[in-house]
Order: sequence, then C-alpha cells, then structure tokens
Amino acid sequence: MKYDETLIHDDDLDHINKKYLIAEKPYRFIILISTALVLFSNGYQWSTFSSIATEFEKNYELSSFDVNLLSNFYGISFILVTFPSFYIIEKKNIKIAIKIASLLTILGGFMKSFINSHLIYAYIGQILCAIAQPFLINSTSKLVNLWFRPERVCLFLFRELLLLLF
Repeated sequence: MKYDETLIHDDDLDHINKKYLIAEKPYRFIILISTALVLFSNGYQWSTFSSIATEFEKNYELSSFDVNLLSNFYGISFILVTFPSFYIIEKKNIKIAIKIASLLTILGGFMKSFINSHLIYAYIGQILCAIAQPFLINSTSKLVNLWFRPERVCLFLFRELLLLLF
C-alpha cells in the first residue's frame, strides 16, 4: 500500500496541534514551586549531619561509619523506594505521592528535633526523609512532563537538579 500525501492537509495539522497544545496555567507554577521547596527542604535534611560530622562523632561518641550512615540512608532508600514510588505516581495519583513525600519530610525534620533526648530520633528522622526523596524527585519530573511544553521541560528539570545539588 502506497502512502497518499493528499490524505493529510495543512488544516488538519493545525487542528491537531491546537488540540494538543499544553496550556501553562499560573496555578501550575505555584504547585511546582511549592513542590520544589519541599524538595529543597528534603535535600537540606540530607546534608544536615555532613557539615558537623566531627562534632557529632565527639558529642555522641560515635564512629565515622555511624555518622556517614545517616547520609547513606538516602542512597539506600532511593534504590529501594523508587519502584514503589513509580507505582503510586502512575497507578494512584501524583497528588498522593506529593502528599506522602511532604508528610514524610515534615515528620522526619520533626523527629530530628528530638536528637537531644536520644540518638535514635536522628536515625528515624533521616530514614523518613530518605524515603520521601524518591517520591519528590519522581513526582516533580512527572508533573513537569505533563504540565509544561516540551521545550520548557528541560529548563524545569535543570532547576530541579540545581535544587538537589545546592
């Protein structure tokens, strides 16, 4: 069967492009910025103990392995939680994933505030924040891909990467 160029007209292409044009509404930017702030907070929770590692070792009489384990929770949990987070984002809802991540980040930061009572609170808080990270990263990427034009997706994902690094 030979391809017939007369089947597709320029008017049809304009209609198809208008139909699938992605409208960038202002509330989407607000939601993306608030999600990015939670992501920034989660990244801050990740690096909390790395800057005070030597003082932390002295005050709590820990080995450097125990202190580094606090940061390593993020890498371990990212591997373990990525696939369940994808499942929730794809099958359930992005809203649910963002709510889970925000709640875990808040609870993790709150648990860390009880570190003077017992050290286990720091570990529990760090684990909660580490579990939240894959939900945040994966849901932010999905939001950007769904809500914004393809030429802007790269810009938003680059900004997300900068939030993670700094």
